[in-house]
Amino acid sequence: MRKLFGVATAMFAMVTGAQGHAQMMPQEAPVQAVTSGTPWEYGVLFQGGKGFTQNRDGFKFFMAGAHVGKVLTPVYGKGVLRGNFEYAGEIFPYWQSNTPKFQRYNCVATPNPIVLDCAGPYTVGGTYHGVSITPIILRWNFTHGKRIMPWVAGRWWRALDEP
Repeated sequence: MRKLFGVATAMFAMVTGAQGHAQMMPQEAPVQAVTSGTPWEYGVLFQGGKGFTQNRDGFKFFMAGAHVGKVLTPVYGKGVLRGNFEYAGEIFPYWQSNTPKFQRYNCVATPNPIVLDCAGPYTVGGTYHGVSITPIILRWNFTHGKRIMPWVAGRWWRALDEP
């Protein structure tokens, strides 16, 4: 795991370092520099987390993948809604989730309302691995600011997993 984290950190540094040297005119604001054309957007993504609320402190997840997007339109509109339209996609070929293991019974009702038919116990939870693919991300980039560019997006995704 430490080796994976080291490789992930090195990849992140290379990608963010390469994008940090974009050409920008001295008087040009960062948002204007990005929105002056229809640029490509790409990068490596890492996500992880741990449960903290209620009885979820045993839940953990980690994902590593890539994001690619292309701005399709020039800047349209005026005021706060001024912006451009972008199409993007993401793939996380490594997805892992760890959930606590516990015993569970599977019970179904019988014709007699007082009696249940139960099977088990069987173990649920554990470590799950999978792939997450988001082939359609439709995003409106709000370009009215000078240093910050918020956005709103709709996405369609599919996760494939196996315990």
